[in-house]
Amino acid sequence: MKKRIVTGDRSTGRLHLGHLVGTLQNRVRLQDEYECFFIIADIQVLTDHINSHEDIDANVFEVMCDYLGVGLKPENCFFVQSQVPELSELTTYFSFLVSLARVQRNPTVKNESEMYGVSQMSLGFVGYPVSQAADILAFKANLIPCGQDQLPHIEQTREIVRTFNNTFGKEVFTLPEALIGKVPVLQGLDGVQKMSKSLNNQINLAHTTDETLLRIGKMVTDVQRVYRKDPGHPDSCFTYKYWSIFAPDAMPHVRTECESATRGCKECKMELASYLNIQLGEIRERRARYASQPDLVWDILATGTRRARQVAEQTLVEVRDAMHLSFPRLAKAAERMVQNGSA
Repeated sequence: MKKRIVTGDRSTGRLHLGHLVGTLQNRVRLQDEYECFFIIADIQVLTDHINSHEDIDANVFEVMCDYLGVGLKPENCFFVQSQVPELSELTTYFSFLVSLARVQRNPTVKNESEMYGVSQMSLGFVGYPVSQAADILAFKANLIPCGQDQLPHIEQTREIVRTFNNTFGKEVFTLPEALIGKVPVLQGLDGVQKMSKSLNNQINLAHTTDETLLRIGKMVTDVQRVYRKDPGHPDSCFTYKYWSIFAPDAMPHVRTECESATRGCKECKMELASYLNIQLGEIRERRARYASQPDLVWDILATGTRRARQVAEQTLVEVRDAMHLSFPRLAKAAERMVQNGSA
């Protein structure tokens, strides 16, 4: 039997380059080797985007088109978090195994509250690492492709595994492992914060070639270089970092021209944008084909969500049994009532 991958994204909008190099490339590479469950976490949108709740439905569709666009196969299990109620039940059980102080120490929760300006954290915001643990463990994941910022959540999940198994005396769950992408954290075009839709410093996978050119044109370059004729400093140039990620073979050529001032910052960014547009071309074409067939996209999601419910329910049977919440005599009583026609 294949081992399982569980990973996903929140439905806050279209996915971007940070998702691509942080986790999506690993998902595509491993999808034939593992049984894959890809969650679109719509409930977790409410942690810091509750005022944009009216966009959730549309964003679920956009994320799903991005998934199919990058090359994830339709036969994988794609599902919407809120449509698998077993996840909420498991979250409730796990919440009794984690102290409030423990989730408040989670560095990702702290960082995201600062990044998105959440001054008064809701119970759902503070506890969403527990919800994420339920998303992972409901499918008994072995591997979680993720970005570096998710490592605290994975460690929290591993703690819950140990606590659950020890508390209830059954090895219901195994310890999942994290897999970080080739770029653990991709900085956004501002050169300050990580790439994020909320900060509008991103290049979406679905951006057009012109939009990509425009956004790269605003990118931070070599702050030490004042005039076009001045020699550049590629090692301290933020744009040069993108060359190292997306076109490493061109780096020697770019460095030579930069340091000799035969390459200007503007033309350097335009050439970088051209490289990116070429690399994203196939993704955009595939994505557009799926986006033009919305019924097909929703059918894939519906099939995956049905499959996800079946698997999660199997896990919940084991969980309830371990916690002595199965109540077999209650179930038999209900059966007798049905047989006697009193239900």
